[in-house]
Amino acid sequence: MPAMKPLWMELLALHAMVGLSVILWSLLDTYMPAVSRSRIGPGMVLGLVGVMTMAMAVEVLPGIRIDLRHALIAAGGLVFGPVSGLITGAISSAVRISYGGAGVLAGLTGIASSTFLGGAANLALKGRIPDLQQCIVFAAVVGLGALTSLLLVPSEVRGTIFQQSWLPLLTLTFTSTLFTSYFFSIERARYVEFQNLSLYRKMVDALPDCLNVKDLDGRFIIANKATADLMKARDASDLIGKTDFDFYPHAVAAGYRDDETAVLKGTGAQRLEQMVDFKDGKIGWLETVKVPIRSEAGALTGLISYNRDITDIHASNELKAQFVSTISHEIRTPLTSICGSLRLIAEAFPDELPPKAVRLIAVADRNARHLNELIDNLLVSEKLDAGQTDFSPEILDMTRLAKDAVESMKHYLPHKDLSWAMSHSAEDTKIHVHPLRLQQVLLNLLSNAAKFSPAKGIIEVDILQIDGMVRLIVRDAGPGVQPDFEASLFSRFRQEEATARVNKAGGTGLGLSLAKSFVEHMSGSISYRRLNDKTEFCVEFPSLSDSHELKGHLAPNRLSASDPAFGAGAA
Repeated sequence: MPAMKPLWMELLALHAMVGLSVILWSLLDTYMPAVSRSRIGPGMVLGLVGVMTMAMAVEVLPGIRIDLRHALIAAGGLVFGPVSGLITGAISSAVRISYGGAGVLAGLTGIASSTFLGGAANLALKGRIPDLQQCIVFAAVVGLGALTSLLLVPSEVRGTIFQQSWLPLLTLTFTSTLFTSYFFSIERARYVEFQNLSLYRKMVDALPDCLNVKDLDGRFIIANKATADLMKARDASDLIGKTDFDFYPHAVAAGYRDDETAVLKGTGAQRLEQMVDFKDGKIGWLETVKVPIRSEAGALTGLISYNRDITDIHASNELKAQFVSTISHEIRTPLTSICGSLRLIAEAFPDELPPKAVRLIAVADRNARHLNELIDNLLVSEKLDAGQTDFSPEILDMTRLAKDAVESMKHYLPHKDLSWAMSHSAEDTKIHVHPLRLQQVLLNLLSNAAKFSPAKGIIEVDILQIDGMVRLIVRDAGPGVQPDFEASLFSRFRQEEATARVNKAGGTGLGLSLAKSFVEHMSGSISYRRLNDKTEFCVEFPSLSDSHELKGHLAPNRLSASDPAFGAGAA
C-alpha cells in the first residue's frame, strides 16, 4: 500500500486533472457553444475527464482504486442538471466495471451516490445557479458520500484502507467538488447574463421606438436602430461617443440639450413632446420620456431617453379638436334658438297653456340645458388638453363667490324644494384664483349636490380657514358613491351607473374631472368623503390672510334658496 505522503501527492495530481475539465469546457464553450450549453455536452466533457482521472487512479490494493471522479459527477449534476450528471455517471460506471477488482461495488456505489446528490441538489434549487455557500455545503456532502463508499470494500482490508485514505480522500474530494462546481456556476451565470443581455439587445433593436443612453455630457453610450434611423446615422454604432450637435443644427441640438439638462437637475423622469425632422424629410412629433441614471451611491451617471412617434396621434387629436369645435358650434346655434323659443312660449302664454304642455316645455327646456352643459364641458375639456385654458388669477373672496354661486342655484330643480345652509367661520377668506374657473367648480359641486339630494333635502356649504388654507365644503344627504368607485370619481367620462339610475340624475361624466383639473391648476385641491351618512366635497386653496389659525365657528344660517334675503348679508 502507498504511504501516506505518496497518496496525498498522487491525489493532488488527480486534483489538477479535475482542473482540466474546466479548461476543456471553456474551449468547448468558445468554439462549440451550442454543444457546451446543451444537456449532453457538459456530461460528455466531464465523463471524458472522469475516464482520464480513473486511468490515473491510485490503486491502494489490487482491484481497489481511489480517485476524484465523485467531484466531476456531482458538479455536473449540480450545475448542468440531472441529465449531465447521469451521462458522466454512466461513463464512469462503464469504465469502473471494465477495471473490475474487489472495489467494483464500492466504486459503483460512490458513482451512484454522486450522481444522485448532484441531480437532487439541482432539482432542490429548481435549476437556479448555486452560490458559494451552497457550493460549500454541497462539496462537504459529496466528500462524505465518497468517504462512505469505502465502507463497501472487503471487510478484511476496510480498516487499513479507511485509516490510510479517509483524510486525503475527504479533503481533496471536498476541494475538487467545490472548485469545479463553483467555477462552473460562475461560468454558467456569466453565460446566462450574456444571454439576457443579448436577448435584451435584440429586443431593444427590434423596438420601433427610440431608446438610448447618454452620459452627463450628452454623448451616446447605447442606442438602438430606431434611434440611428431618427438621427439619420448609418447604424447605431455610428452614434456612440457623439452628441446631438453632430446630427442636428446648433439651435435644434441646443434645445434638446436644454431639455436633458433640466432633467439632470430635477429629481425624476420628465415627459415632453418634441417636434422633429424625420429621415424622410417630414416634420413630426415625438413623445419623449427622459430619466436620469444614478449609481448605487446616488451620483448622476447619465440619462435614458425613450422617444415614440406620435405624429399620427397628434394629427388625430387636432382633427378631433376641430371636429368637436365644429360640431359643438353647429349644435349650439340651433340649441340656443330652441332654448329661447321655449322660454318665450312659457313667458308669453303663462295661463293659456294646458298643464301637460307646461310640463313638456319644462322637460324640453331641462334637456336642452343639459345638452348645452355637455357641449360646454366638451369644449372646455378640449381647450384644457390643448393648454389653451386661461388660469390668470385674481384676488377674490371665497365667501362672496360661494354666496353668489348658491344664489344662482335657487331656481335649479325647483320641484325638489331644496334648502341651503351656509356657514363661514373666517372673516378673511381671500384667495388667488381665476374667477370663472372657480365659479365653474362651485356650480358643478352645487348642481351635483342638488341632483343627488332627496326631495326637501338640505345642502350645507361651509367655509373655514385652517392651517393657512381656505376650505369650502359642500355637504348633502345624497347616497354618495360605492367605495370601489371612489378612485375613479374624478376620472373623465366616468359615472357610477347604479347611483345615477337610483337617483334618476344623469350627467356628462366630465364635471368632476374638469373641477379637479381647474382646482389643481389654481394650486388648490379637491377631495371626496362619506361621513355620517352624508356626502362631502372639499375644495381648498392657500389663504392670502396672515392668520393661519381656525377662527371660531359661526352658527349655520339656514335659509331657503327661494328666500330673497339669501346672500344679502356680509361675509
